[in-house]
Amino acid sequence: PVGHPHVAGIWLSSEDQAVVDNRLEYANIFVRKAQRFVVARNVVYRSTADGIHVTTGSGLGKVVGNVVRETLALKP
Repeated sequence: PVGHPHVAGIWLSSEDQAVVDNRLEYANIFVRKAQRFVVARNVVYRSTADGIHVTTGSGLGKVVGNVVRETLALKP
């Protein structure tokens, strides 16, 4: 999906969730207070923040095989 530049495209915040095989443009994947999650084989393009952000009490998750390109968080 093409998202708004200030809103997460996909938000995980509970248990046993998976985000697999998505393409996001101008949006990101945000994981907060999630347990036992999988973020895999996604493409995140031109996000205005971190392409994939895992924070605040998230645990026991896997983030594998993703591609993140041209995010503002990566600009010098």
